[in-house]
Amino acid sequence: MTTAWAADSPGGPCSKAGKTSIVAGQKLTCSLIWTANKVAPTTSKTPDTSSSKLLQDKSFRLESANFSSDYGMGQATTRVTNISNRTKSAFMTITIFDEGGKKVLGTLAGVVNGVGAGQTVTVTFMSGSDLPVGKFTYRFQVDTEL
Repeated sequence: MTTAWAADSPGGPCSKAGKTSIVAGQKLTCSLIWTANKVAPTTSKTPDTSSSKLLQDKSFRLESANFSSDYGMGQATTRVTNISNRTKSAFMTITIFDEGGKKVLGTLAGVVNGVGAGQTVTVTFMSGSDLPVGKFTYRFQVDTEL
């Protein structure tokens, strides 16, 4: 399970142009919406490998996810890699949980088509409702793959 914040995320609203924020090791700059810049240095010496297993399912691995809500719809712009040795297509879900990881707060759905072996693509996951405000956790799963 991975933790995220709905506030201060790429594509999310902000009020003071020029303000910067570092979220999950990524430097964001406010231009009335948060925009991601180059990756900021982190203080972590080793990655948390316990959560990385939850970001991989079947033939796909979720590399990154940037969450935002707009006009009553939640969205996650992600980078997903086909880790198999064949071209794959898939229907995928990101499930949003409360901070403790026990209560489901929503889901986002995404689709990829014809992703080559080892290829990384951008996938937009969509939800019919806003993302929760504040801290939440999420899980990635491949529902169907072809």
